[in-house]
Amino acid sequence: MNDKKPESPLNANYGNGVFRRKIQLKKISETVTTAVLEDFYHAFCLQLSHDKNQVISIEAHWYRRPFSACGGAAQAIEAVKGLSLSENLLDLPSHLDPRQQCTHIFDAANLAITHSCRDEQFRLYELEIPDMVEGQQNARLFQNGDCIINWNLEEGTIVAPEKFQGVSSRKGLTSWAARNLPPAQLEAVIVLQRGIFLSTGNAKDFTSLIGKAQSLSGPSNQVCYASQLKRIEQSVRLGAAKDYSNNAEAMLKFVDEDGLPVES
Repeated sequence: MNDKKPESPLNANYGNGVFRRKIQLKKISETVTTAVLEDFYHAFCLQLSHDKNQVISIEAHWYRRPFSACGGAAQAIEAVKGLSLSENLLDLPSHLDPRQQCTHIFDAANLAITHSCRDEQFRLYELEIPDMVEGQQNARLFQNGDCIINWNLEEGTIVAPEKFQGVSSRKGLTSWAARNLPPAQLEAVIVLQRGIFLSTGNAKDFTSLIGKAQSLSGPSNQVCYASQLKRIEQSVRLGAAKDYSNNAEAMLKFVDEDGLPVES
């Protein structure tokens, strides 16, 4: 039996696009933090309440998701209730299995937790990753408008700047960063690495697979909420992707300035 996933159609325009992701974090009170995330494939917001020591509640709302099975992940993230606040992004995965969560909601909740511990009200991450051309790619991460990481990559391996030279963006980057970087830089590296991974999806044209089984174009089995075996058989790809290559200013318009849902 051949279980190999069929190849998705190629994107004829690949090489001309720019993968973008924005993540907005904001303390709207001493005990409430919002997180908003949008990229080509995902758009959601969440609100996390805490008592300055542990998570009291969390509410997540989808606006766009790639697969039908992703919907329930907005409720699954409620598993963070009762967990302690931490400034280190690596703490949450040791208490909660990320494979049982939407990777992106999990990451946003984790960022909301770390942001709740900072003496900082607002933070905006913006990722800008042009398509790979002949194995070459650039990846930049901006924080509140300032570029804080600028990597040149060759077939997924960082070649510049020298500090990161030879480190793969595809495998082992988090472990390397945890050993070599302080928590603030570790967070930035994890945020950018996730975007680099997602940017590879731009090479594919999923249009013809809308409405068809998730197994034809989705993540590997059992790596996230939607790909668990009990869900994947009924899940289909949704036609919710948006290309923000040339209009980054149009992102995050589904929330107000506090990161709360805009009334429709």
